[in-house]
Amino acid sequence: MLFDTLVRVDAEGRGHPKLAVAWQADRSFKRWQFWLRPGVHFWDGGPLTSETVVTALSGRAEWKARVDGQFVVIESEVSRPGLLAELALARNAIVRRGSTGGPVGTGPFLIKSFVAGKSLELAANNGSWGGRPFVDGVKIEFGKTLREQMVELQLGKVDLLEVGAEQIGKVESEGRKAQVSLPMELVAVVGGAGKAKELEALSLAVDRKAIQSVLLRGGSEAAGGVLPEWMAGTGFCFRYRLIWRRGGTL
Repeated sequence: MLFDTLVRVDAEGRGHPKLAVAWQADRSFKRWQFWLRPGVHFWDGGPLTSETVVTALSGRAEWKARVDGQFVVIESEVSRPGLLAELALARNAIVRRGSTGGPVGTGPFLIKSFVAGKSLELAANNGSWGGRPFVDGVKIEFGKTLREQMVELQLGKVDLLEVGAEQIGKVESEGRKAQVSLPMELVAVVGGAGKAKELEALSLAVDRKAIQSVLLRGGSEAAGGVLPEWMAGTGFCFRYRLIWRRGGTL
């Protein structure tokens, strides 16, 4: 919404163009080359260039980014066949500092005002490369309980509200419609180092089925690693699974 990434991935983990229109990797998946979308500008009118992309992606321990002519090259010491999924994460969005020191992006909305812990107001970006949004602005409020949000929804003061997976059943019982999102919150048991048998016993003691069906009301999926299955696609490699929790929008 605010800051674009080079690519996006769908529910099957396939990459699609965003700020990058094409890419290729070598056989080892250690070197990736990206072609940037032409004619893209930041909110303040500055152009998107290979240099700005490299600056935004630099400083990561996972890889090194550099400019190679008109291209952006990302190199890693280890094979990264899942690099597209990593680049699609919000933390790898292409952002730079504006003249006032605030973040500037290329997304369809720009920041109109922000009050920490209270509200974020967005305005449509008329120069968005993907086209102007259909709404003029969006206001997001923070720190309100579900009850407070429900009251405002009933009074017509808000159009959408976000609820946790464990609350979807409640709001649906009231005749509301909930749209379930892809799982983006990790639920896991974290502990110190231990013997293999102890860790195996702890893993077997976790009732994942009950957590998924009762606690999270089916709004989750098991994952074999720290990335959800729809993003990583490597769950079959792991015997024991974590749980990725889904969110909902009402």
